[in-house]
Amino acid sequence: MDHLGENLKKVLLAGIGVVATTAEKSKELLDEMVEKGELTVEQAKTLNQELKHTIKKTVKENNDGEG
Repeated sequence: MDHLGENLKKVLLAGIGVVATTAEKSKELLDEMVEKGELTVEQAKTLNQELKHTIKKTVKENNDGEG
């Protein structure tokens, strides 16, 4: 049973890493779009906040479904 717990822990940590990487990459993409004039700074901030909210919501829903 401990082996299952360790595997679950590894999967959760990997998921957290993916979420962090996704958030970081999306911020980089938004910053590039602002530099190119494709977005305003305010639009980028809004999109970044919405993305963070969506990611948190998705993680919470997935964690609630596991228990």
